[in-house]
Amino acid sequence: MRALYSKVTPSLSIVMLLMSLGCIGPRFSTQSVRFYQTFPEPGKTFFVYPLQTENLNSPEFFHYAGMIAENLEEKGYRLAGKDKIADYLVVLGYGIDGGREKLYSVPIFGQTGGGSTYHAGDFTGSSSSNSGNSYSYGGTYSGYSFKAPTFGVVGASTGSRTIYKRELYLNILEIKPSQEKKFNSIYTGRVTSSGSSGEISEVLPYMVKAMFKDFDAASGKAKKHSFISLIGP
Repeated sequence: MRALYSKVTPSLSIVMLLMSLGCIGPRFSTQSVRFYQTFPEPGKTFFVYPLQTENLNSPEFFHYAGMIAENLEEKGYRLAGKDKIADYLVVLGYGIDGGREKLYSVPIFGQTGGGSTYHAGDFTGSSSSNSGNSYSYGGTYSGYSFKAPTFGVVGASTGSRTIYKRELYLNILEIKPSQEKKFNSIYTGRVTSSGSSGEISEVLPYMVKAMFKDFDAASGKAKKHSFISLIGP
């Protein structure tokens, strides 16, 4: 079978520059898990094939397949030569849903009490002397009193945003030496994420990174990762 792979080098140089300058961007979070009984043997050859067969001639698929192939090569596996039978068939699947609306509420903080208070008014009165004379008096007054201010929630701002669920799927099948069409699944991996970006091409590089960050982690153990991102969650 013919190897499916295109050489790509996803660049995160802009992100790295911002990090070196001390800038903190939004976080992109993922959760990954993998299952295997026999771990794929480094040094073996492979080629990448789409889970959705309609993507067989898709330039977009070739782009993502290139990311997978580069990461596998970094792990010690070798891309099969053209028209050669590989040791492993790596099935790649990816997708994103239509999104769902999520309501949110942000508290508004302000002064709830205390501070200065202005006072003003009139006053009148009378008094008597020992000689029996009476005196009347009156006037106005004004001034401020002060109490230490207190702060707390004085309201809330509400709204909604669309949240998308994204998924990356990887299945490694072992090809039997003398039976080209006989496959044995030996490794499956899955990465999921949820966030405000509805464009799969923006989020998939981070999900591929999460997949291979713990490629050889314990079978069945879920892992969470968070990356600096320019696209938001």
